[in-house]
Amino acid sequence: MFHSFLNLLNALTWSAFEAFAMISWFDILSGQKITKHKFCMLLLLIYIVSMVSNGVGSPFVRATLASTINIVLLYYIGCRERFWHDSHLVILLCAVVSTLMTYGLMNPVTQLTTLAGWSVQYQVISNLCVNIVTTFVVIMLRCFRFKWVPGEFLQAHMKQLMCLLVISIFLRIWGNYQAYHFARNHYTMSIWRELVWLLMIVAIVLVPMLYRYYEQLQNKVEQHFEALSASQYYVNQLEKQYVEYRFFKHDYKNILGRL
Repeated sequence: MFHSFLNLLNALTWSAFEAFAMISWFDILSGQKITKHKFCMLLLLIYIVSMVSNGVGSPFVRATLASTINIVLLYYIGCRERFWHDSHLVILLCAVVSTLMTYGLMNPVTQLTTLAGWSVQYQVISNLCVNIVTTFVVIMLRCFRFKWVPGEFLQAHMKQLMCLLVISIFLRIWGNYQAYHFARNHYTMSIWRELVWLLMIVAIVLVPMLYRYYEQLQNKVEQHFEALSASQYYVNQLEKQYVEYRFFKHDYKNILGRL
C-alpha cells in the first residue's frame, strides 16, 4: 500500500517539480522576471507535456518529445517577453541550459541508486528528495536574486555565445540519446559518464561568469594604470613648470640686479 502511494506521489509530483525547476532556471539564467500569469501558464503547459510524454509508448518519442517542446515553450516565452531586445541566440541558450540544469542532478542520483542496488521504494524516495532539494536550491537562488551573465555580455562575445550554444545543444542531444536507451532498457550504467555530463553543464554556467569577472578585473587594472599614467603626466607637468619657474626667478633676479 505504501509502495503504491509512493509511486503515485512520485508520478504526480515529478512533472510538477520538473516544470517549476525548469522555469525557475530560465528565469534565473535570463536575468528577466517572467510575469506571474506567464509563469503559471508555462508551469501548466510543461507539466502537461511531461505527463503526456511519460505515457507515450515509443521510446524515441518519450526521450525527445518533452525536452524539445519544453525548449520551444521557453524560447517562445522569452521572445514574447522581449528578453534582451529579442536576442534569439541568448534566449535559445538559456532555454537549452535550463533543461540541462533541471535534469543534471537527477540523472547521476538515478545512476547511483541503481548501481547501489537500492529497492524501487528507496529509489522513489531518493527521487522525491532530489526533487525537493533541487526546488529548494532554485527558490533560494531566486530569493537571493542570483544573476548569470547579462545578455549584452553574451551578445558582445558572439564566438563564445555560439560555442556555448553548440555545446549545450550537443549535451541536450546526448541526454536524449541516453534517455532513449534507458527507455529501451539497453542503457549501460556509468556514473563517470553522468558526472562528466554534469560537470560540462556546470562549466557552461560557470565559464561565462568567470570570463566576465576576468574582463571586469582586467578593465579595473587598465583603469588603474590609466589613472597612474595620468597622475604621472600631471607630476611631470608640475616638475616642468617648476623648472621653468626657477629659471624665470633666476633671470628676474639678474634683471633686478642690473637695474
